[in-house]
Amino acid sequence: MKKMTIKILILSFAVACATFVQTANAKSVASIAREADKLYKSDKYDEALKLYSEALKLSPDNPVLLHNQANAYYKLGKYQEAIDGYMRASAKSKDNSLTAKSKFNLASAQLKEAFAKQKNPDEAMPMVKDAISNWQSAEDLGESIDKVGPAIELSREFEKKLLEEKKQQQKQQEKQQKNDNKDNKNKDKKQQQLKKNDKDKKNKSKKKQDQQNKNKQDKQNNQNKKNQNKNQQNQKKKSQKDKQDKPSEQKKAKQQRQNSEQKKHDSKHKVGADDRSEVNKTKDKKQADKIAKQIIDKEKENKKKRVILRIPYRTVEKDW
Repeated sequence: MKKMTIKILILSFAVACATFVQTANAKSVASIAREADKLYKSDKYDEALKLYSEALKLSPDNPVLLHNQANAYYKLGKYQEAIDGYMRASAKSKDNSLTAKSKFNLASAQLKEAFAKQKNPDEAMPMVKDAISNWQSAEDLGESIDKVGPAIELSREFEKKLLEEKKQQQKQQEKQQKNDNKDNKNKDKKQQQLKKNDKDKKNKSKKKQDQQNKNKQDKQNNQNKKNQNKNQQNQKKKSQKDKQDKPSEQKKAKQQRQNSEQKKHDSKHKVGADDRSEVNKTKDKKQADKIAKQIIDKEKENKKKRVILRIPYRTVEKDW
């Protein structure tokens, strides 16, 4: 029982503390918010924004603080931050009047952001459409038609202007595209011409080089032909000389062969003569003796005949 009593007392103390803290925070948030409102009304938007941000740290889901912080952003020209703040405020608010104001201001911030991006219709036009939708929502939530009507009309006029700007840009883009295409064609044509010129230059250079090589080759061929003709002439002269020299050489060779054969023959006969020298000497001597005897015998006979012929004319005194 005592334990239960202690737990109840502890819980009651915690609740009391939380209530005290919450009350103190509430007093603190309210105090900060009031000071921020004073600064906002005095056009001190930077200082007001700091205080609204400080208050939101203590009460982050407070739709009024979110709305007022977004107003400070709007006055400072930070429209995207204002848009985020108004969207959070309208989402957190359960008060139709506050929601309507947040929607109205959200549409105004979106239109301002669209004006800032009017040079890019594709980005600006969705923002204008969202603004018109939010103004209609604000009107549905009770915002005065006297405020909503002119804003919507202004937005639609601006939307038409954006459409015109988009058409103009499309025309300019088409014209630019044509010019680009034309430039690209001219560029391609120029590049093709440059390529052609370069190709012609290369062909001309190649042709010139080929001609030079051909001339060089022709010159070399002519030189080779001259050398060949010269060689042929030299060969012909040599052949003629060889033909002229050949008989004498053949004759010389023949003479040499004959001399050689004669030497062989003489050598052979010399050998035979040496063997027969004694026989021949003896034979020749006998032959000579025979011839001499014949001559003597004949001379004797002739002498005898001469003597006989003279006998009638001589006186024979005695017998011989």
